[in-house]
Amino acid sequence: HTEINTTVGVVLGVKDFGAIGDGVIDDTVAIQNAINAMTAGDTLHFPEGSYKTNGVITVSTSNIGIHFDNWKFLVGDSGSFGTTTNSATGPMGFLFKQADNLKITGASSLVGQGTVGSSRLAGMVFDTCDYANVNATFYYENMAAGRFVMWCDYSKFGDILAYRMKGTQTFGGGGTAGTAEVVLGCLRSNFGKISSKENYKPVR
Repeated sequence: HTEINTTVGVVLGVKDFGAIGDGVIDDTVAIQNAINAMTAGDTLHFPEGSYKTNGVITVSTSNIGIHFDNWKFLVGDSGSFGTTTNSATGPMGFLFKQADNLKITGASSLVGQGTVGSSRLAGMVFDTCDYANVNATFYYENMAAGRFVMWCDYSKFGDILAYRMKGTQTFGGGGTAGTAEVVLGCLRSNFGKISSKENYKPVR
C-alpha cells in the first residue's frame, strides 16, 4: 500500500460514510457524502474495491487530498450530469471544480458501463483547479474521454492508460468522440505519458 501523507487535517475513509465497494451496490451518494464532509487539509482514502456509481461526483473543496488504493470504479452514464464553470453539461464520473491545491495519489481504474460507441461519459473532469498535483495513475475504459483538464494552471497530471475510448461528444453536438485526454487552456501545467488503444480520436 502507498503511504498517505497529510500535514494537517484528518484522513477520512470512504467506507465510513457507507460506501460498500462490492461492485453491486450503488456507492454514488456515500462517496459524495464523504467528499462533502472534507475540509481543508483532509485526505479521503478509497481502500481497494469496486465502487459502482451512476451520476457525477463533485469535488469543490480546495487544499484536500484523495488517495486511491488500486480501486475500480464502475461508472454509469445515465445519472445526474455535471456542469462546468462555462455552463457545459454532460455525464462525468468525477468533476473537480474550482478546487485548488489538490493532491491525488495512488492508482485506480474507471470503467464506463454505457454502450460502446455511443456513451458520452467523461471519466474525470478537472475544471479551473490551479496548483493541482495529480500524481496518480489512472486507467480509463469505454468512455468518450478519459480525462478532461480545463483551465488548470501551474498543475501536474500523471500518466494515463486507456482502452476502447469510443463514444459521442460529452458536452453535446452529437459527433463521434473517443480520446484518453482533452486539455484546454492550461498555463504552465505538465502532463504525463499516455498509453491508449482503440480510440476514435488522437490520444491527446
